[in-house]
Amino acid sequence: MYYRAKGVTRDYSRAFDLIKRAAEQGYAPSQLQLGVIFGKGEGVEEDPNEAFKWTCKAARQEFAKAQYQLGLLYINGIGTERDLAEAVCWILKAAEQGQVDAQTRLSHMYYNSDGVEKDYTESFKWASKASEQEDVNAIVLLGFLYLNGDGVEKDFEKAFKLFSDAANQGDAQAQFSMGRFFHFGTDIKQDKVKAKEWIQKAADQGYPMAIEFLRDYY
Repeated sequence: MYYRAKGVTRDYSRAFDLIKRAAEQGYAPSQLQLGVIFGKGEGVEEDPNEAFKWTCKAARQEFAKAQYQLGLLYINGIGTERDLAEAVCWILKAAEQGQVDAQTRLSHMYYNSDGVEKDYTESFKWASKASEQEDVNAIVLLGFLYLNGDGVEKDFEKAFKLFSDAANQGDAQAQFSMGRFFHFGTDIKQDKVKAKEWIQKAADQGYPMAIEFLRDYY
């Protein structure tokens, strides 16, 4: 409350004291919040070691958000040595509890062989779970998996629907993909007007490939 200044004057010192007291009493959400505070240096001196310590305490209580955050700390080597194997372990724990950011991250890790062996089946599994929670990044990845038949039977209609859903939510990569489908007539009727509209939307967001495509073709 004091950090977000909801109905009160923002008071970092008061907020820190309250959060730290709850964290020391073992309340996992406060432990994670304390870790975030130390990680960002919000009202206190930035301290990666303290960020790692408190995030770890929360994660060990099976708090999914903290497990995911701990995975990110291991990936980036914040407050600890960089350790991708340990990162995957914690992100997987969070994903198995339904934490959507962890599910999406895990799907990309399997897709790109980032810290794990490339496994399109696992990528599809986790992207599907995250897309059920309407995570737009997972929806886009799932679209590519259906488009290319990676980890699942190739299905353009499903891919097109997924890209369309993500594009309508403002995702630039999906907008660019929609533009390419219409430009080249990929399994749909070619429509250069719709193609330019979608690619322009992506370009307006600064998407480099869309900007280059407009320059080359329009």
